Amino acid sequence: IGSGRFIMYGQMKDLKSPYRKRPRSVEVGKKAFPIDTWVLQPEILPMLWGGRKWDARFYAVAIYRDKHLLAVSFDKGFARSSVEPYQTGIGITTITNISVQETIPGYNPRTFQFPLDDQAATFNAVVADCFNRNRHNFIAEAGDAGVIILGFDMIYSASGRPYLIEVNHEPALDPDVDTVEGQCARIVWETLSTTLLPLLSSPERFRIAATLPVQMVLPSAHIAAQISIP
Repeated sequence: IGSGRFIMYGQMKDLKSPYRKRPRSVEVGKKAFPIDTWVLQPEILPMLWGGRKWDARFYAVAIYRDKHLLAVSFDKGFARSSVEPYQTGIGITTITNISVQETIPGYNPRTFQFPLDDQAATFNAVVADCFNRNRHNFIAEAGDAGVIILGFDMIYSASGRPYLIEVNHEPALDPDVDTVEGQCARIVWETLSTTLLPLLSSPERFRIAATLPVQMVLPSAHIAAQISIP
């Protein structure tokens, strides 16, 4: 849970003031989550689309049971473009969050979103690294069985190098939205309901899938990580 803010280099010295004024927690439902960390990320020269900056959203789903975890990455993602042409140092052209861009006159998700396909398996590698680096945390915090849905936000430099911006827990996944985002959501929900949840309901089948070096045939998805904790 977080929010983005564009800060010019000369304003870095002023960070202490907004840090002191920031809320210490945010309430989601009946639970309050502490806000205790700021992450400063440098602005890189981005790859542009029609002269505009864009970022990428891809999805991953993990199912876990009895200290076994199976993580799946989805090939189909979507890009979110800024409304205004990119200008270094101009916040509204550098922050591509939908919550920011939809406040700008002329924004339309059908115009400023376009589909992406992880043909180079770059995102699959990111998901594998994420789960394998945090394998003990995922298993330790998980219950007996359950599902984790994550939204990965990425950006690409002008040379095509990918950078991970953040990982969103329980991202919005509305399959009824008539946009590229909605198309991606439908793929995630279909794979979850037709393949992953039935697999999770069978302890023996899930144990085999989570431990053997096999690749299930999943439309538009790959197994990114198979984790077992003794």
